Amino acid sequence: MIDIMKELKKDYSHSTVRLGFIRDAAYRIAENGINDGDLEILKKYIVEISEEMKEHRIKEEEELFPMVEHHDIVKALIDVMKQEHIYIRL
Repeated sequence: MIDIMKELKKDYSHSTVRLGFIRDAAYRIAENGINDGDLEILKKYIVEISEEMKEHRIKEEEELFPMVEHHDIVKALIDVMKQEHIYIRL
């Protein structure tokens, strides 16, 4: 159980870094106009995040959710979800 929770949290850490690159490129585009370099950054990291989120969702559905159904770990799950929301706001 602990392993899957660590793995899911690590997934979000990686995506948070990529979201930072996307945010920075978007700010540069807003300030300076569209350029090929920033468009490539947006494309690269949006594709990576999309792929990672699909893998993350599969892990949750195939590993985490079955554990939740059989064990009383709701508090731990909610704690992880709250942490995810903190990362999303950054």
